[in-house]
Amino acid sequence: MLTSFRRHFETVHRLPQCERCYRLFPNRNKLHGHRREPEGCLIGEVDLKEGIDDPQWDKIKVVLSAQGRRRINDVARWYDIWKILFPGVEEPSNPCKHEKVKTNLGNPNDP
Repeated sequence: MLTSFRRHFETVHRLPQCERCYRLFPNRNKLHGHRREPEGCLIGEVDLKEGIDDPQWDKIKVVLSAQGRRRINDVARWYDIWKILFPGVEEPSNPCKHEKVKTNLGNPNDP
């Protein structure tokens, strides 16, 4: 179950972003070049942070690792990842609960 999340996290939520100014980059090489510029960037507002940062990613990798899989089940690992990504935010009661979208495929005059 969670192995597919790793790929999703890497491709969607691991944005190359400067941890100082929070500028986004098209790839990690451009971010590396930015970090090595002689004049440092200005400190940005933390609310500009997007995605999963390096310290969070390191913790998630441990949860998703073979060692982590041996210790706990997928649901417990999902909650561990939630705590890493959303510290201090109340956990959902069920990680698999999805709200159903109401669709009306019948008569367009029906309420």
